[in-house]
Amino acid sequence: MKLRKPRLLTILVSITLSLTAAAVAATDLPWWQEPFELTDPILKTHLEAHGVWIGESQVSCAGGTCSIELDPYLNHQNDPAKPICPDVEVYALPHGSGFFGGVLVGEDLFLTVHTAGANNCANRRIVFGLAATVAASELLVPLAPGETLTYEVPASDVYHCQEILGGGTTVGWTLVRLDNPVTGRRPVKLLRSGLHDPGTETVTAGYPDRLAMKVEVAELISSQEGAPGNPTSAGGSNAAHVLGGSSGSMVLAPSNRLLGVVCCGDTGWWINDNGCYRPDPTNATSSSFDRPFGSALPLVPPIGLEITHPGHNLPNALIIEHYGPPGGPFTNEQTQHRMTAGATGSAVSWRLTMPDSLIYFAPDSLPSSGTLSPGANLDFSVDPTDTAYNAGVGAAGNWILFQDLTYETFDTELHLLFVGVDSFSLEEYGCVGNRCTTDFLGDGPSGALINETKSYQLTSRWNTDQTLTVSGPPWIEFSQPATIGSGISLGGGASGNPLTVSLAAGATAQITAELIATQDVGTQEATLLFESSFAGQTMHQEQALVRGDLGRWVVDADLDETFIPGSTTEVLTALRIPAFPALDVDFCLRAVNVDPEPTAGFGDPPNYRLRSSSGAEIDLGAYWGERCFSDELFTPPPLRVVHQVLDLQNFEGDGVGGSWALIIEAPQTDKWEQGRLEWTSWRWTIDP
Repeated sequence: MKLRKPRLLTILVSITLSLTAAAVAATDLPWWQEPFELTDPILKTHLEAHGVWIGESQVSCAGGTCSIELDPYLNHQNDPAKPICPDVEVYALPHGSGFFGGVLVGEDLFLTVHTAGANNCANRRIVFGLAATVAASELLVPLAPGETLTYEVPASDVYHCQEILGGGTTVGWTLVRLDNPVTGRRPVKLLRSGLHDPGTETVTAGYPDRLAMKVEVAELISSQEGAPGNPTSAGGSNAAHVLGGSSGSMVLAPSNRLLGVVCCGDTGWWINDNGCYRPDPTNATSSSFDRPFGSALPLVPPIGLEITHPGHNLPNALIIEHYGPPGGPFTNEQTQHRMTAGATGSAVSWRLTMPDSLIYFAPDSLPSSGTLSPGANLDFSVDPTDTAYNAGVGAAGNWILFQDLTYETFDTELHLLFVGVDSFSLEEYGCVGNRCTTDFLGDGPSGALINETKSYQLTSRWNTDQTLTVSGPPWIEFSQPATIGSGISLGGGASGNPLTVSLAAGATAQITAELIATQDVGTQEATLLFESSFAGQTMHQEQALVRGDLGRWVVDADLDETFIPGSTTEVLTALRIPAFPALDVDFCLRAVNVDPEPTAGFGDPPNYRLRSSSGAEIDLGAYWGERCFSDELFTPPPLRVVHQVLDLQNFEGDGVGGSWALIIEAPQTDKWEQGRLEWTSWRWTIDP
């Protein structure tokens, strides 16, 4: 037997899960390990909660023993067209068919694959113990072609599905109640709230291609709670190497809580090697997992120690933030904690580890460890110390560690203290999606600006009042909305003068920055500065880029529209006329027949029209080639010959500030198959 290098999964606050490797044959599957290879007893205990969701007809029981028939693993994904290369380390090892994994999450609750809900519950069994727990396990001995292995487990490790409680294909999991409470195995605690960062090391254990249990350490790729359209499911993805049969595999967080069960994944990390299949270590892979969340959480009653914060709105209890000026007060100044033992299961032994009074302390009367009976609570609070009140401007933090010694899990809280910094947040007001940015790009000739205003939202993060000033270049003017919230007052801001914002504790203010249209400054860039002060000292700054392009403005618009005979095409962004009465517009259009038949000539051309936002139209004629159009006020004429003069400003009364669509109406003809229309020039201009 060859040795694999030891692995170490380091988790928070120096608690570790050691996955020491040393096992079977070759190293073409370096990710997978057998349960007997693990040296960490806590992880081994959690793996005992993993079982098989299998058809009743595949399990034979007699007396005190039940068995499953396994045959040699010869084909990748059980596909006869994909034979496994004989030198792959799992070649011909015993494997099964038609079953998936699942995890014990309560005394009689089994969380398994999302497709389980489509099965007849009465015809399903749950079998624990399909794992190589010793080096000499028969599960690691290759079988000859045609040979089978009758794998036996005690009858006490076999249970029936009594009812399906929830889940299904839309949420990625199924929760099952068993016919009896499971004995001799401890349930795994569900992660009920909180997210983990990408790169966090997780443990995945299951039955890839229905081999005996394999264990893998894999980095987290993503983590989410209550995704849109899937509000009762939480989960994410990691880089585990999964195959058919891995569905239902457990995924453990560093805290030993259950992140979810595998629903699906990438199986393309095997490659064809001259007619047989083998793993390719260079191929990236991913696996997705899910667990109950939101309104589905009551289906899985809490077990062991849970931490809550009565009276606090803390959406991510893993991180608690405290903001305030030097000397305080701070938000979340006294944070309430409640340790609760689950109402089901046994009493819970706990241990609490606090920092050495660097920032926070617990009341002296709180012991560092104890026991809670089922359903009992223990409340305590955490306060900033004198060190925090006397600290200078800056940020600091400390962990608090809650250990569940009975279920061998832990929870951590990172308390972050921001003294004088990040006293407010800045964001663009009313924006949606990935277009949100605090940068302000305004363009247009003087008096006819596009993007001439931008609104900002300033939100206080302090538990006390603060004063902000907002300043910018002289060609920016600040204003306030007609209605502002309570605890807010604004003043100044005209003609480049700074705007003063008095912001009460927790208040939100909206302000507007506007390019001054009367100035002719050309292209300019500057910075908007948002600055808070407290007791005469600057506390926090935020900046936003502002660029104004004022005065003569020429810009090319992007148009490259194809059309076919008999079609009517509307280009929705053809033209916008800013609200400026003396603005001139000129543009040129080129229409090209891209595939004329050699003997047919160009054929009848399309007709082009401008349609205003009110439905009125201007006919631009029918032609191939290039034509140029200009507002009648334009002098001197454009570089190209003007073929048609358009009074866009006064047309039907809605040219000013209105919008125009370009209509391409192609005749029905067999003399050409496709045309293309493009701008060759396009500008709004005004003489400075």
